[in-house]
Amino acid sequence: MDFLDPRKERLNRIVLIASYGLIAVAIALTSWMLLYQTDGYCLGRDGKVDRCGLVFVSSQPDGATVHIDDKVQKFTTNGKVNLKSGTYNIRLSRSGYHDWSRSVTVAGGDVQRFDYPLLYPVNLKSKSIATLGSSASFVTQSPNRRWVVVAEIAQPAQLKVFDLRNSEQPSSVTIQLPTTVISSSESVQSWNVVEWSSDGRHILTQRSYTAAGTQAQEYLLLDRQDGTAARNITKELSLAPAEQVRLFDKKQNLFYVYNTETKVLRTLALNGSPPATLQLQRVLAYKTYEDNTILYVTDTPLGSQATPGFVWVVLQQGTRSGVLKRLPTASRYLLDIAQYDGKWYVVLGSDASKGVYTYLNPLDAVLAKASDMPAPFRFLKLPSPQYVSFSANAQFILVGNGLRHTVYDLEYQAVYHYIKTAPFDASQAQAVWMDGHRLTYISDGKVVAYDYDNLNEHVLHAALPQYGVFFAPDFEHSYAVTQVAGELPKLTQTALIVP
Repeated sequence: MDFLDPRKERLNRIVLIASYGLIAVAIALTSWMLLYQTDGYCLGRDGKVDRCGLVFVSSQPDGATVHIDDKVQKFTTNGKVNLKSGTYNIRLSRSGYHDWSRSVTVAGGDVQRFDYPLLYPVNLKSKSIATLGSSASFVTQSPNRRWVVVAEIAQPAQLKVFDLRNSEQPSSVTIQLPTTVISSSESVQSWNVVEWSSDGRHILTQRSYTAAGTQAQEYLLLDRQDGTAARNITKELSLAPAEQVRLFDKKQNLFYVYNTETKVLRTLALNGSPPATLQLQRVLAYKTYEDNTILYVTDTPLGSQATPGFVWVVLQQGTRSGVLKRLPTASRYLLDIAQYDGKWYVVLGSDASKGVYTYLNPLDAVLAKASDMPAPFRFLKLPSPQYVSFSANAQFILVGNGLRHTVYDLEYQAVYHYIKTAPFDASQAQAVWMDGHRLTYISDGKVVAYDYDNLNEHVLHAALPQYGVFFAPDFEHSYAVTQVAGELPKLTQTALIVP
């Protein structure tokens, strides 16, 4: 027996110790490699240690082939890869779809996620899901993309509501509005959507009309679920003809009311007092965020004296307020606010400037004197900007002047300047965000969609520009109002997936 043989027992002990040693070396080597990978290093095919970054790549639909510098990778979307520091071209392909591609610069220790690529079918198929009895007064989609509501000119007391929860087979209902809620009129110039409430059920609209030879306007609060619950806000709040209305904190019973003549901004409520009573004087333009943040332009900041030819931009958050910037007087002021990654971002400017100013947590800035103003952290150049907006996920800031775009990426601190070549169709003033990473507009009767950095542009399907384009919550279908000469307009569905 081996355990009685001293020589064999020594040999077994040596083998056992050697095995433990090899295991320890393997563990140490693995730990060392993991530590280096975590710190941005990886082992190349030649056995050398290089600085690397981790790149995650996803797509819709998933399962797309990943090409890096035209070399097919072993993984498909959704997957990840370690890449040595450098610049690469990533291309995604799948049968029946257009490729998606972009250049990616990787640095050691980077972790980059490209979870937004959307692959469009090469051959788009559209079909009519509803015929409208006349042109639409408005077509609007709820913020969660589930509901599309259509109001027809010929049937002003009716709303058609489409449920896109099953985007392949959307359902629809017609609801009736009380005739008493809509003022009688000789003609209607427009009926526009102001905004949706946060519950995705109520829609604040503005109706401009002529009655007894006089032009008038009224604000109606519609309920897509119960037509009889519609309310005439103008009548119930006894608003003056010059007063404009927006929702306070996206609530269906709370309102900001702005008088275009007296320049007074105040809060009002249906059936009670608003949670925060507000009355600001000499407001020339404003933008609100949730229930306690207002960014506004005034010619008399915080009780100071007016200075001819100049205005001030003021940020008020709860009980805190501060002047952010003095600007020359202009015809249009650009304001927007958003939160991204737990930080406040404020954008301000005017059409008389050469760009817009961007601020990061401006009310937290440490100032040497009480009269000082916080410094912007970035100036986004664009001559005579006409509009500014954050993307749906607030990662990107769009500044535009017609087809000229400046886009800033808050995550990677990158700026993109470009000019679109396909012109806007009439009735469109700007490109709009399709989601968190893409923009759309309509040119030559077709939807144009492209990434925030002007890459991966595709011309999709027909759409009437005055109504825009809408997407299902899963982005597997899009919807638009279309019309063929001599026929009634239709609500059309287009599949964005290949069967």
